[in-house]
Amino acid sequence: MQNKSKSPFKIALSKFIHNKIAMLSVIFLLIITIVSIIAPLIAPFPVNQQDLLNIKGEMTAQNILGTDSGGRDNFSRLLYAGRISLSIGITSTIGMLLIGITVGVISGYFGGIVDTLLMRITEFVMLFPFLIFAIVLNAALGDKIKNPYGSAIILVLVIIVLSWGGIARLVRGKVLQEKKMNTFWQQNQLVHPHIKLF
Repeated sequence: MQNKSKSPFKIALSKFIHNKIAMLSVIFLLIITIVSIIAPLIAPFPVNQQDLLNIKGEMTAQNILGTDSGGRDNFSRLLYAGRISLSIGITSTIGMLLIGITVGVISGYFGGIVDTLLMRITEFVMLFPFLIFAIVLNAALGDKIKNPYGSAIILVLVIIVLSWGGIARLVRGKVLQEKKMNTFWQQNQLVHPHIKLF
């Protein structure tokens, strides 16, 4: 009975908080985020500093993870690498949420030919092979992106373009459910029922 008085968000949040694995994951992610942000303060060496006398060096007190083929400290590069990984994850997540939610809401709300067309596009995107698309996009744009993080930008684009389908279908289903469950929609007692639905 208590769940009926709570919003779906509060119910989901309560379940999330009481899930030990989920909370441990959040704590671990927060630690990685903080370490990545303060990387310049805790990294023992500049990220691209080379020691040509210590190429592929073993682990020592000075280089706790050794050095790479360019003589750069692996531990320092690992700390900075977290920034790129987080940037890719956050940017791609925001992008696919924006596309997925927009497509899902429009599809579920308008229905009919709009729903059919958008769902066929969504299914095509979900079936498209990730690796092939990444290779084609990298071949087409790899030389044109004048940026040291060009490969990361391409990866973000691939993730956004191919990952919004599941979100769109989920949101569409929720919109259809709300349209059926809410009596205001069926009885048309509100002046602007679509505003309430959104």
